[in-house]
Amino acid sequence: MHYSAITGGFYSPGIHGDDIPVDAVEITAAQHAELFAGQATGKRIVSDENGYPILMNAPVPTLDTLAARKRVEIDSSAARSVASIRSLYPDFERETWGDQEDEARAWTADNTAPTPTLTGIAEARGVTVEYLAPKVIQKADQYRALATSVAGKRQRLEDDIAAALAAEDRAGLEAIEWSNAE
Repeated sequence: MHYSAITGGFYSPGIHGDDIPVDAVEITAAQHAELFAGQATGKRIVSDENGYPILMNAPVPTLDTLAARKRVEIDSSAARSVASIRSLYPDFERETWGDQEDEARAWTADNTAPTPTLTGIAEARGVTVEYLAPKVIQKADQYRALATSVAGKRQRLEDDIAAALAAEDRAGLEAIEWSNAE
């Protein structure tokens, strides 16, 4: 196995043949395994002054970078929390949820209210608007309860990030996790 400081890559004569960079130095299979094991723990593979690969600690991210990573983690966790419901419906149907709910609530208050979306769905299903409207309202209320809970949790964690960032509290930032915010 060979390592090139110029490319930062590993090369095997069995794979690369003679197409190995001229600066490449030979390393043992054990060294190669040790380098990759170290990389798996967050260390970086870099070259020493002689071109041999060594492990170095990754640079400590700035507080702003750490905060940005936490925001991405939190937003991803929030999205996964509501995906369990959203994934049950195709995009085109989710796009009608607002109309369905508005029409169902209007029809419940006044059964002469126009319901073009609900009527179309009801007719295609072979049911009545009277049957469909309460089901739409029930599902809308269930989704709203989940979505508002998730949104509130996400916003609280955003506030926690802002507070830790303002206090320059690295440990506080690192401790912010979606699963810890119950």
